[in-house]
Amino acid sequence: LRDPRPNLGRTQWDADRLLQDLHNRKYFNQASSQGQPAADGDSPYAGWPPVLAELASVYASAPGDAGRSAPGAAALMSLSGLVDFLEEALLDRAVLPMGRMEALPTISQADIATAFEGGEGGGLQQQQQQQQQHMLLNGAALENLEVLENAEGGVGGTLLSVLDHCSTPFGRRRLRQWLCRPLYQVRDIELRQDAVSDLMTVAAESAGAARKNMSGISDLERAVARLAASTVEGAAGRDADHVVLYEDAARRKVKALTGAIRDLQAVSRAVRKFYPVLPWADGGGGGDEACISSKLLLKLFEQSRWSQIEAALDSLAQAANWSEAEKTGRVTPAEGVDTRNDAACKAVAQCQAALSAYLTQVRKQLGGGDKINYVVAASRDRLLEVPDSCKVTKEFTVDAGGKKGVKRYTTERLAQLSSELRDAEDEREAALSVVLQGMVRRFVEDRELWVRAVEAVAELDALMSLAAHALNAEGSVCRPKLLPPAQAQAVRGPPVFEAKGLRHPSGLPGLLGSFVPNDVSLGGPEHPAFIVLTGPNMGGKSTLLRQVCLAALLAQIGGCVPADSLTLSPVDAIFVRMGAKDHIMTGQSTFFVELAETAAMLHKATSRSLVALDELGRGTATLDGAAIASAVLHHMSGQIGCRGLFATHYHHLSSEHAQDPNVAIMHMACAVSGPQGQQHTPMEGEEEAGGGKEEVVPEVTFLYKLVPGACPKSYGTNVARLAGLPASVVSRAAHMSATTVSEPGAPTPMDVDEQQGYQKPQQQDGCALLGEDLKHAVAEVAKACATSNHKQSNADIEGGNGAGALSLDHLRVLQQQAQQLCGMQS
Repeated sequence: LRDPRPNLGRTQWDADRLLQDLHNRKYFNQASSQGQPAADGDSPYAGWPPVLAELASVYASAPGDAGRSAPGAAALMSLSGLVDFLEEALLDRAVLPMGRMEALPTISQADIATAFEGGEGGGLQQQQQQQQQHMLLNGAALENLEVLENAEGGVGGTLLSVLDHCSTPFGRRRLRQWLCRPLYQVRDIELRQDAVSDLMTVAAESAGAARKNMSGISDLERAVARLAASTVEGAAGRDADHVVLYEDAARRKVKALTGAIRDLQAVSRAVRKFYPVLPWADGGGGGDEACISSKLLLKLFEQSRWSQIEAALDSLAQAANWSEAEKTGRVTPAEGVDTRNDAACKAVAQCQAALSAYLTQVRKQLGGGDKINYVVAASRDRLLEVPDSCKVTKEFTVDAGGKKGVKRYTTERLAQLSSELRDAEDEREAALSVVLQGMVRRFVEDRELWVRAVEAVAELDALMSLAAHALNAEGSVCRPKLLPPAQAQAVRGPPVFEAKGLRHPSGLPGLLGSFVPNDVSLGGPEHPAFIVLTGPNMGGKSTLLRQVCLAALLAQIGGCVPADSLTLSPVDAIFVRMGAKDHIMTGQSTFFVELAETAAMLHKATSRSLVALDELGRGTATLDGAAIASAVLHHMSGQIGCRGLFATHYHHLSSEHAQDPNVAIMHMACAVSGPQGQQHTPMEGEEEAGGGKEEVVPEVTFLYKLVPGACPKSYGTNVARLAGLPASVVSRAAHMSATTVSEPGAPTPMDVDEQQGYQKPQQQDGCALLGEDLKHAVAEVAKACATSNHKQSNADIEGGNGAGALSLDHLRVLQQQAQQLCGMQS
């Protein structure tokens, strides 16, 4: 935002206040998934998540006001606002200690300064290359490439929808994280590639069986987090220690706990499906059967980890009858699990035994046999129901109520025993009321094991999804070959992107016909790193830009790419400028948004980045847009030296860079049929265009093939015809297009209107009123150009019908002559 106005709430976002609050409230004093408990004499940030501790240390060590500009200061200020919100919602104690904090991939301003100073051809230093772990993707790239969401807000046709074969919600969440943060280091990418390869071959059968076991698992990752948050020390609301839950709330919590245990058991069974192909497991490594060799998979199936997980699960499963608990909504612990409950149950049993013995004594005393029984009154007191035929002694006191033929009695001994039983049952209820919390705490004690299990299965599920995508893909897919930066520079020169038979990941045959594959080469010793791409409207330029970027992204998450082959130097960042949109609420016009996205490229792109610009400069006047496009292209290809594609309808850019060794001129091929440049006389009743002649619009067949050279025209009138514009409008547009040349400095459609008899408004500034001498000079220059030997070749004018048209060089000569005469007139 140009002038951001955040919702400040009741306090300002302040990093100093945040650090003070975190210390005073002691959120991280207990063990968490990322930190250790604070100890006396340790760093003031002991026990904090490592990323937060590092940011706080850097900020606190900065002198004076320098901390506000220190790296990470903005992140601390943002966290301050988040902590305030959580505190107001009474969730800070439950969320912050359990939260996972990670540093997002970025390129620092210091690295950018190094790039523009010329280090490594505009790149980062070797040390920074080794430190960077992920590719940088900003919001514009994710949106324009339709990685997670399409333009309509759905998922159809997105890269996520193509790759998503996950069986679990947390596996799907992990796949989304991979798409937003692709890997950068070659060794990490190759580990995933090896894992996907094993899941497609030696472990394919095991993966299929595991997916069936995992298909019914709920969101276990969030379930574990919620149960852990309910046990945090100092938690408020329904999770406080002193709170006793009523039946409905308790039933929901029991269901959450039993569901988590059941899902962890399913996870364990799914992992066991891989034991036959593990080298250390029973049945694995024997005979001639192949085993998993992927280091990543072997780490996920680490024997010691899963032995601990299975032992903890068995202990927890035997602690109660969980199937019964799920039905009744009440957890009854097994004997020996809860000492208080055991003592209460023993006291109840003793009281019941005493009552049974007393009943036997009364039966002998009164001689009524089995006809004498206990009945329970509303007050839970036991009464003796005695037949009228039995004679009682004075110790028996008759009680009101009863039925015909019997009377109800009580005694001092019976009242005492009933009271003892009632007290014992109350104690048992009190013990059972906290059993649920005790079971939850027991579950959370092994949280580290559960988190490790969920993390491993989430990664396994995402890897199996990549393998399923490769196995089910239509057409050929390949395992990309990754070149380490040092090797790429020594062997192949600049960073390279070389694809053979590349297709769009969402280009499914049969949807809209067969998808046309293309060979794309960027960088390396034999090809320029940048492509200026021209071609007809709807010719496939934007699709080509997207599929190149998506191929790099897909390669760096470890997946197979829809191509015959792909050789790639890792991309440190992808920047995309595509489409047209404005931000009304922030006062940003379409052109401003366009240039803001371009500015991000110019400031942050390095020699290892990949950029895609689609029709830059179309949001303003033609001259200004062409100038900006030319300057951006010059800076990208010349100073930064990154790999990229620049799709444009400014055809003079092709001429400007025709001899540029850093730029390749290419276009999307098309076949033009029908008479071009011919006219026919309108029939009676038809609207005349201009001087009574109607232009014939050529028909363009899109071939969607990337070929060398420049496309002479954009054939916009053909798209106008396809879009259903009225024939008279299309004809007039075609006539103007044929009469004028759409380049900066050329005659405008208003000039053509004047020649055809249309009224042209008077202009009073500049050199608009040049007089008859200038008009005569312009006509003479045009005539000379038309008859000169510098006519355009068939390669420059489609179909060979442009022999008498002015080329770009002719137009420049004409423009110079006009400027000279303009100076004379003034």
